[in-house]
Amino acid sequence: MDVKVEGVRETILFFVHQVFVVQHVDVCMFSNGKFKNVVALINSREECPLGPGSSLSKTYTMSPAKGATKNWIALEDSFSKAGASLASTVNCASNSPEDRNVFAIYVSYYVKVRRASG
Repeated sequence: MDVKVEGVRETILFFVHQVFVVQHVDVCMFSNGKFKNVVALINSREECPLGPGSSLSKTYTMSPAKGATKNWIALEDSFSKAGASLASTVNCASNSPEDRNVFAIYVSYYVKVRRASG
């Protein structure tokens, strides 16, 4: 998966420390079946530090990493098989409790960029 960070314009000096992808899973069969895991992580200091008035436009190519996680990760197939990929994003069309399928597993992703100023 490609993650593009662009349009970052700062008035202070800063460093990009981490870019990570978080998988959020909602298992509807359980009352407390929501959990999330970091499924891809890059530590980067390329093109850093960025000085005042400069901008950053960079694409990070990230792959799911097998690592120690608190919860299991939703996959399309077994992680031990070559070419196994993360589960596709599935969102509930409505936030209404009556419309939710009680046997569904909803999967979504978000990306975080962690930075520090110097």
